[in-house]
Amino acid sequence: MWKKTGPKQAALLAAALALLAGCDSRTATEKGQDLAKEKLDFVQGIGNVVKGQGKDLGGTVGEGVGNVVTGLGKGFDASLQAKPVRLADPEAAKAVQVTRAQELPAAADGKSKGMTVYIVSENGYEGSLRLLAMSGGAEVGRSTAKAKIDKGDAKYVDFSFDERVPLTSVDQYSLVLVK
Repeated sequence: MWKKTGPKQAALLAAALALLAGCDSRTATEKGQDLAKEKLDFVQGIGNVVKGQGKDLGGTVGEGVGNVVTGLGKGFDASLQAKPVRLADPEAAKAVQVTRAQELPAAADGKSKGMTVYIVSENGYEGSLRLLAMSGGAEVGRSTAKAKIDKGDAKYVDFSFDERVPLTSVDQYSLVLVK
């Protein structure tokens, strides 16, 4: 019944079996949806780790360590433009908390001219805030803005930088209360 096969026939049979085993009956749309879900699960996993580590950092703010916010909250597209903001000192951490920061929408020339920072204040804050742009540990620009945040409220504060500040090379920002 079975004929003895040679090396060519065995290779052909193995290739045919591999093709049959590798067939995927899903449509291109289904394959794309599965791939997108896998990538979103990956991003969500990263966000959960950052969120967990952020809670640990929040507990040390009172001890003088700056609070870092990376912007990996909700919205994958916004987090692509998010920048870390560190509160400069424990006094700042008592007055305000930063929960999100990202570049302002690009101007007509396509370049961002600043940052918008979402600031929460449990006790209220009125005064000036300074945002220092840092690249490799060195200050490359600064912007000051006035803010009035009612007790238990929050708002976005926009910081405009000189057009010569190389925002694309900034790796973090430092927020300072101006006295």
